Amino acid sequence: MDLRLHARQFVIARRALAVDETWTEHALPGGLVLSCQRDLAVEVIDPDPAAPEILLGHRYRTDPATGRGAGRYVHIAWPHAMPDPVGLLTLCHAGTGADFVLASSPALAMLALKGEIPPYDVPEALDHRGAMNYLPMPMTRWHAVRRLFCDQKADLAAGAILHHSHGIAPLADPETARGVLRDELLGFAAELKARIPGTVFLPLTAGLDSRTLAASFIAAGLRFEAVTFHYVGKPVADVTVAAAICRRFSIRHHVLGLAEPPDPSAGARLAEHVSDAFLDWDISHLFPGDGYRYQGPGDAMIPGTCFALARPGFVHYFPERFDFAHASGAAIWEARCGEPGPPALTAAFDDWRDWRGAHLGALDWISAFYLDHRLTGWRGALEQGYDMLPAVSLNPANNARIQSAFITPDLEERLSGRMQRELVAELVPELMRFPFNPPSLGDRIRRFPRGLQRRLARLRSAAGGR
Repeated sequence: MDLRLHARQFVIARRALAVDETWTEHALPGGLVLSCQRDLAVEVIDPDPAAPEILLGHRYRTDPATGRGAGRYVHIAWPHAMPDPVGLLTLCHAGTGADFVLASSPALAMLALKGEIPPYDVPEALDHRGAMNYLPMPMTRWHAVRRLFCDQKADLAAGAILHHSHGIAPLADPETARGVLRDELLGFAAELKARIPGTVFLPLTAGLDSRTLAASFIAAGLRFEAVTFHYVGKPVADVTVAAAICRRFSIRHHVLGLAEPPDPSAGARLAEHVSDAFLDWDISHLFPGDGYRYQGPGDAMIPGTCFALARPGFVHYFPERFDFAHASGAAIWEARCGEPGPPALTAAFDDWRDWRGAHLGALDWISAFYLDHRLTGWRGALEQGYDMLPAVSLNPANNARIQSAFITPDLEERLSGRMQRELVAELVPELMRFPFNPPSLGDRIRRFPRGLQRRLARLRSAAGGR
């Protein structure tokens, strides 16, 4: 089986794993070996042979509240290994005790544990296009491999997984949260100005997430270029609104994916690129038409997708008031897909629910699910795709203080995006002139029944309250 790896991969196991000539190794205590690609940044903070401290990957900001950074990294403070605040650098484990393996991809974990990559368990495969992201990781077919959440750590000496406080908790009130979000984004923009030698690229659409980032960049005086992807199924407004913003603020605008004639497979290939990223196979699934051609060494791509945590569209995935604490994976799959789900995957959801119920902490169920599944899973898969490109990808939302700000408002305010709208209006008021996600006529017709049902439900609730 041909293993096509992303850059910046690693394995911690009992033996060295030399996947190809680009790999190197570092000795760890207890007979363990860190094997990694030379492209992976390895910073030895403390070389003490009995208790080393090592940083794998890039940490670009330090969180003053928790001491943790933002970026995509694994922090090893012997004997514990901890992922970044939102788990965007994938961290998988397999086996227990002396057979314990920690790796940056499921394929590598199985290769280190078994000496080979087992064939796909095709009947148990997760079709991500019609279902939720379950545990194990989204789209992976190796159910024995588990992923570390942002509030877990690996005990490398004991070969076990432990819970630890990740520092993501609601702040005092929405006003405090908005102030934290503003300060963090302006600080992030200042750091980009100081540390990125090339061009900063911002994926710009008609949405609120990228508008929030654009406002902070403009307010901080950071020069950047905008990129808008357009392929089958993407709203036309993404291009028209982004183009209007770029004209007003004299920002260079790249529109990619507009092949002539339009490529009907573009959307499907991008979906494959995202899904297969966890399986290490997506080297042939990059966006068609050489869509990343504008990036070069020293450039940075700054995606704002993680901001969706503030406005999770759970109405598209679950009934309103979804009861995570008592739902079963089988029932959810049946409701979502209209047919029984693969037993291994529905059981994995039940495992997640039971574990999370014991370690919910300050998170509510919706925030926990979004952090554990949608954000650290889907976004982490896309980030691995960026690893094959010459530019770096830095996600400002991968930060404990920013995540804490996002989960502070109640669900209704998150769905409305009030905090981001107020921040955009504070930083660059003129950006509020441009519409946010303007729906097409077809969208308005399709949404009308659902909107009418919600309004009727609110009226019934109000009447019952009286």
